[in-house]
Order: sequence, then C-alpha cells, then structure tokens
Amino acid sequence: MDDSAIPPVQLKATNLPESGAAVPVVEGIPVGASAPVSPIEIVLPVPTHRRNRLLRRIFHWKYSGVFIPFCWCSVMACVGIATALDRSEFFFNWAYFFAICGLIWTLGYWLTSDTLEKIRKVMKQKIVRVGWFSVSRYEMWRWGGCILVMVVFVGSLYFVHGAEFRKILQSYNGYLVPGHESSPPNSCDWLRSVTMPTGVAGYPKYLIPSDSLSVLLGPMTAISSQFPAIVITIDGAPILTMNKDSDGRVTVTTDIYDENQNVIATLDKNVYLVDSSVFKLSRENVSDLGVVVRHNKEQVLHVHYFNSRTIAITGVFRTKNAVLQVDDDLVTLNGKPVVPQHICSGDNSFPDFHFRSN
Repeated sequence: MDDSAIPPVQLKATNLPESGAAVPVVEGIPVGASAPVSPIEIVLPVPTHRRNRLLRRIFHWKYSGVFIPFCWCSVMACVGIATALDRSEFFFNWAYFFAICGLIWTLGYWLTSDTLEKIRKVMKQKIVRVGWFSVSRYEMWRWGGCILVMVVFVGSLYFVHGAEFRKILQSYNGYLVPGHESSPPNSCDWLRSVTMPTGVAGYPKYLIPSDSLSVLLGPMTAISSQFPAIVITIDGAPILTMNKDSDGRVTVTTDIYDENQNVIATLDKNVYLVDSSVFKLSRENVSDLGVVVRHNKEQVLHVHYFNSRTIAITGVFRTKNAVLQVDDDLVTLNGKPVVPQHICSGDNSFPDFHFRSN
C-alpha cells in the first residue's frame, strides 16, 4: 500500500512554556522523539451478510405468505368494486397501488428465500454455455424467477387498464379524447396553409391558429378556435354546443328528440340525464361517441374525434319545425338538400352552422 494513501495525522502542540522555558511537548511527547502512529478510525458499511439477514427477516415467508396473496387478491377486489360503481377512478388507482406492492414484496421474498439460497449452494459452480455466452445455473434460477414475477406484474397492469378502459366506454359520462387518425379531406384544408405577414420580416403566421379545431358536419366544415362554441343552430335556437379544455378533451351538449318531437335524452357535457332504457350509448373507443334510439335503432348522434385538429359530427337533429339530417356526404333540412354543401366557415362570433327552416 502506498504511504501517500494514508491521511496525515495532525498533531497539536499544547501547554507550550514561555520563552526560555523547557522543551515543548507535543501531546505529551518531547520534540524529536519518535511518536507512535495514531490509530485511524475507519467507518465501514454494514456487512452484506447483515443486510441480507435483515431482509430475510422482513421478507420471511411468515410475513410474505400473508402479504403477497393479500396484495394480488386486493388488485382483483379493487377492479371488481370499480366495475360495479359509477365513480370508479378511486378503486382503479388502489388496484395499481396493490399491484406495485405485490411486485416489490414478491421480488423481495424470492431474492431472499431459503429455496434460492439452497440453489445457490448447489448450482453456483455449475455453468451453462450457449455459444460465447455462459452463466451459472444459479443465476438462471435467480433471474428467471424475477422475470416470471415481472410477467405477472405486467399482466396485472394490463388487466387493470383493460377493465378501466371498458368501464370508461360503458359509462354515461366522460370526455372525448383526440385520436391519432389522419384528418379526412375537407373544404377547409386549403385555409390552414394560408400565411399572413407579421411584424417580423420573413416569419409567416398562419391565418388559422394551429390549435384550432376543424368541425366536420357531413361535407361541411367550420373552424373553431374559441370554446365553448355553438356548432349548430336551427332558426336561431342552439342545437349542439361543444367545449374543449386545455388538454384537448371535448364535451358535447345537445337535446335528442324522437320522431314525435319528444325529448328522449339530454346530453350535457357528455353526461346523459335520462334513463338508458330509451337510448343506447355506443362507444368504440375514447375518441368515439354514438347515441342510438332503442325502439327503431336510429342513430341520432355520432361524434368521432380523429385527432387534436379534426372532429366529425353526424346524426339527426330535430326541433318542432325542422329535421336536420347529417350524413357523411349529404346534409338535408326537412328532406331537402342544403345548398351549398362543401363550405368552409366559422372562427367568428357566429355559430359554426346556422340553418333556417323557412
């Protein structure tokens, strides 16, 4: 060992006599005398075997045999409770929490178990070679068990997420989340590419804000950048309004009528306010929303949120004096085609689409 690695020992002179007195003493040793080497105090970390002993006590089967089944069974219980209640987010969060606890405790038990220790003593020197790669059988058992636990953990997350996703699609409230589909061709595509000069030379500014939303009503298109926005009016009465939050999530508000001009459902920010026996909620994913009248299977509303910039609306919108039928390629009012069809409007203080029945 190099002497330079040993930290120097600092000596302090004490009780020095006045000038002309006896020889000074350094910590009780006369100057010039050989001083003994001072002991160096070294603080060592807790030995590995002590840490292992502590972990073995914590993850002993006496505790793990209770805690591990409790965690994984709690995941199942929380999912079951969440699917049975209207407000389920609280229990789904607890399901994720118990899954993480189950992962930690199961890994801790396996890595400190007596079974793995016996395998270590027997198989640590047994080497398995596959081509240029070699590993002891003990390491194969050790990491194989960890991988198995991780597979169970990932499967539990998939199970909880799937149940949560199905619950969202079956619930009678919730947001429409933008999808990742490409926007279909529409009559406002050209307008998004129009630039306008600004105060900075050579820096273009688009005429339409990049965060605006293209609302497709069949073949018609309107641009909306201010929310809440009135999307459809008939004879001056608002029929459908839409709101968009800072995260891009959309809610729709409208009254749904049957062919007898009776209100059969009210959709208030994606929350249904009537008995579900009258209509059927149809959702293929979190970017899709449909309403079907049960007795004649008429789809009175379908909203599809393609992406953060495009949303499409079709359906049948009724008032006492008018019936607005919106299909993908045609819009009719009281059975007559609306002229013109392929228009681009909106992004002003007026409703996106205004119709008159007379």
